[in-house]
Amino acid sequence: MKRINGKSYLIIGLILIIIGIFTLIGSVDLFKSVANLVFIFMVLISIKDLFSFILKKPNKDIKLFIKIFNVIISILALIFNEYSIAIVPIIFSAYSLLNAFINSLNFILLKINKIKGGYKLLFFGLFYLLIGVIILLGPIVHLDFVLLVLGIYSILLGFSFVFDYLEINHFRRFFKIRICLPSILEVFIPLSVLQKVNRKINNDEEIVLEEKKENINPDLEIFVHVTQNGFGTLGHMDIYFNGEFISYGNYDISSYKLYDGIGRGILFIIKDKQKYIDFCIEDNKKTLFSFGIKLNEKEKKQIEKNINKVKENLKEWYPPYVQAKNKNKKAKIKDYMDYSSRLYRTTSADFYKFKTGKFKSFSVLGNNCVSFANKIIGSVLKDKFKFYGVLTPGTYYDYLEREFMKKGSIVVSKKIYTKSSKN
Repeated sequence: MKRINGKSYLIIGLILIIIGIFTLIGSVDLFKSVANLVFIFMVLISIKDLFSFILKKPNKDIKLFIKIFNVIISILALIFNEYSIAIVPIIFSAYSLLNAFINSLNFILLKINKIKGGYKLLFFGLFYLLIGVIILLGPIVHLDFVLLVLGIYSILLGFSFVFDYLEINHFRRFFKIRICLPSILEVFIPLSVLQKVNRKINNDEEIVLEEKKENINPDLEIFVHVTQNGFGTLGHMDIYFNGEFISYGNYDISSYKLYDGIGRGILFIIKDKQKYIDFCIEDNKKTLFSFGIKLNEKEKKQIEKNINKVKENLKEWYPPYVQAKNKNKKAKIKDYMDYSSRLYRTTSADFYKFKTGKFKSFSVLGNNCVSFANKIIGSVLKDKFKFYGVLTPGTYYDYLEREFMKKGSIVVSKKIYTKSSKN
């Protein structure tokens, strides 16, 4: 098995720490000077790119227009540098407002489902809203505060990368505390990995589809799904344990709201592992990344307990095709092409809805597939997996990938399921 020694983690970590230190000790004026140098560099690069394109005598007017547009934008950014620099705190403000919306939405969903508590979500929603509005009203005025936050975050993130490098190379073991990338970046990790895999396949490069540490069979598998296009680019996550695939999501088409972002939370269980994997690859054009986890007996019993507790709160639900079939035996499956009906036809999946609790409602920004899976496995893996921030499929993928590289970690296998691997 070919393995890297994590040098990229060390380099990235050191760069982030250096950037963080300079951000903290440097003044706003220093930041503006550096920003101006960046703008000048952008102008030079865009002009060079334009002339290189023209010398090739292309016939594609659209691409030429894009090159010219890049030059104009970079020149304007340099001329109106004060406004350009304001983009940094504006982005920070927008991210704060996004977090305010996410926390507030999840609090509202809790109240809709008549669940007590959740006031922590409301507090952070109001906190992020206040920060976002204040910075948005005076981006340049609050630039020093934004730089302070970004500097501290950059240093902490850098140490996270450095600690991973040291552990991969067995220097010592550190606390499993992980500072995550911003969620807005992590959601694209599965897609970027998929694109890398596809490039290798298209170029006939060698690609390792399955890796194992020695001869250890996993007790739990975590699957991260991703597609090349559509909503699936953000990823999906489910688990396979004790001969059952367990997946949570927004599978009730009649409850879709906000472009499928909100709906009734539905859980399905499939016992035929290969049928489900084949369905994901063939029907949804997905690529699946599986990470195998080795558990001790105590951990396995805890996960069984968590799953049984979830099952006690379930009530059977039927896909649209099954509902129609129960009313009219002449109903045809070809008339029902929603995801749950197709999945039922191919795998005979059992579907359930929740009687009570926050997972009665699905929210792509809160009560999603990752938060549900984390509810089952998180309590067992809390000493190995500690996350800070919003959980996404990308969050789990990134961390599982790093853990797999470490000798002695509980992540003992990795496998890629793709259409090319079946041919």
